[in-house]
Amino acid sequence: MTISAWVNITSPQGNGSIVMDNGYKSGWPNAGASGAYFFAVDGLYNHLYFVRGNGSNRIVDYQVSVPLSVNTWNHVAVSAGSNGSGNFARLYFNGVEVGSTNYSGSSVVGGVAYLGGNDYIAIDYLGGVMDEAIILNRSLSAGEIGSLYNASATQYSRNFTNLSDG
Repeated sequence: MTISAWVNITSPQGNGSIVMDNGYKSGWPNAGASGAYFFAVDGLYNHLYFVRGNGSNRIVDYQVSVPLSVNTWNHVAVSAGSNGSGNFARLYFNGVEVGSTNYSGSSVVGGVAYLGGNDYIAIDYLGGVMDEAIILNRSLSAGEIGSLYNASATQYSRNFTNLSDG
């Protein structure tokens, strides 16, 4: 599974949900349904979070520090899957891997996904805006995450106003 999005935090708050699986809300803050997940950015403490549940426990609860700035667009992603010796989760910030962890247990993806929040916990809304959010059913490589970042990072950086006629 891969989740990728551009986020712009305008009102920093803790645990701002990027994507939360519907199954996760049923057991918050413990584990949720088997295979449920939660991917969030903490605008107060500059962390990316990835949490997976197995129905009774959190099988991965991983966070890394990232240099978030208010009112700035940043690309965030998580790529999770199996690598033959267990499961992994890799977190990316602006196209670069910033952390990874291995875990055992289910790698099954749950059901309905909520973008930017959910209908269960009012405090877990993003606190900003999101663009180009995608959820894929396979884990992307570091090169593929970098390509997602590079495809959008500079597309609006050229300004072609005030050109002379001719």
